[in-house]
Amino acid sequence: MSVHGRGNKEGKYGAARSAFLALLIRVAPIAFATVNAHAELPRQVSAFGIALGQTPETVRMILGQRYPYCALLPSLYHESGGYPPDTLAILDIARGTLDVCRTGATGREVEDSLSANFAHPSIDPRQPLYQIDVQRTYPDVALVRNSKVQYPFDKIRAELFRAYGKPIETRREKITSAAADLAKSLAIGVGAKREDQLVRYLWASNGRLDADRYSPRCECGPRYVEADLEITRSPSTNPKNQFYVVSLHIVIRDAELGARQDAWNAQWQGRKP
Repeated sequence: MSVHGRGNKEGKYGAARSAFLALLIRVAPIAFATVNAHAELPRQVSAFGIALGQTPETVRMILGQRYPYCALLPSLYHESGGYPPDTLAILDIARGTLDVCRTGATGREVEDSLSANFAHPSIDPRQPLYQIDVQRTYPDVALVRNSKVQYPFDKIRAELFRAYGKPIETRREKITSAAADLAKSLAIGVGAKREDQLVRYLWASNGRLDADRYSPRCECGPRYVEADLEITRSPSTNPKNQFYVVSLHIVIRDAELGARQDAWNAQWQGRKP
């Protein structure tokens, strides 16, 4: 009887505690992070067909094949003694311009933008790719009632985990997505109900995600991968209230080579033109 009675008492308090936690979760904004204690390097350091360490010639060829109808815009390094004046620094696609780079089976499904950063030949004569910064924007199906979810969050998350392994850290919080802001500015989908969240992952041997998602650097070991996903769900989609991805941003960086390149770049900051 004593054991039975204790079980009833604990069950009553456990139910009350569960009800309180359910209420807390319902009324509080989502903002949490999980950290993997067994960190390791990302499984691979590539995205959108290109990988760290590749030469400018290789990246030009791959991007030309992958995006045959999108302009590759080069940026050049400062002229320096002993090196040609047209030394490539960055290749951009749809960055800082009005250009749009559409991909997908129909040519209209998704929009990509990309920056590929190469080391100066004084640091490494091969000019290896040391940073990849890519973004993909997906259709926002909450704007048209009963639109089919094409890019579910679960599927894209699984693809990221297959590519890079188990992340060292995960963050998730409620936001207003760029897609929602754009729809509002264009008066599209007025009155559509939606819930937006930001999900962030880090694959690295150590370190943490910066609280500022736009922070350009991470003290995260020799090579790391960061991914930010803006996701949405809405009762107007098919299926209803299934989270889908509206944007994916990935940064992959060789931290050691990047630090050497940053030091090289810094020499020009205090010089007069």
